[in-house]
Amino acid sequence: MVLVTTELACGHIRDLFCYIDADLYQCRVSVRRRLPSCIHELDMLCCEDPIKFSCKVTVPKTLSCSHIQDAYCCDPVESINCLTSVTRTIPDCKHDVGEICVH
Repeated sequence: MVLVTTELACGHIRDLFCYIDADLYQCRVSVRRRLPSCIHELDMLCCEDPIKFSCKVTVPKTLSCSHIQDAYCCDPVESINCLTSVTRTIPDCKHDVGEICVH
């Protein structure tokens, strides 16, 4: 087997065995790309499609209950359960109880 220095379609230079078709080779060079679904940049392999990436950067999100919860950027707000501790008053006896919001 002979290694040949080859320029890939993406522009990266790799040493490939002579029998490997450079047009079909999936480039494994690590690159930093901005995800089109958000403003975050992530390291990924050159051959990976950023459109198919789910952003796993943790960001604060404001939930429908108005509490703020840290979640992955890609998580829709509607799918996030609120875990904030709240105090509620029981209407019949007027006692305060602590519980999780869970809205």
